[in-house]
Amino acid sequence: PTERIDYLLYALLTSRERVRFAHLAQTLYISRSSLYGDLKKAQRIVQEYHLRIEQHRSRGIVLYGDEKEKRKLSRFIRFAKSRSSSYL
Repeated sequence: PTERIDYLLYALLTSRERVRFAHLAQTLYISRSSLYGDLKKAQRIVQEYHLRIEQHRSRGIVLYGDEKEKRKLSRFIRFAKSRSSSYL
């Protein structure tokens, strides 16, 4: 599940437009309800960076906030990923 949240945040950080629910659910091989649960967890993380995730069923998901804070979040995700892969 942590990897899913990292992927979700990475997708939101790198997308130039809204990310569709169906696309994320298919890519992660999870149900929409699992995706909603992951989004709640992701929302708690992004709040620490003064960012917010906005979601609309018909329009998709987008990450709002200051670019500087988005870069901090991106570094956090990369650092967390490098730490977890170093134990393999």
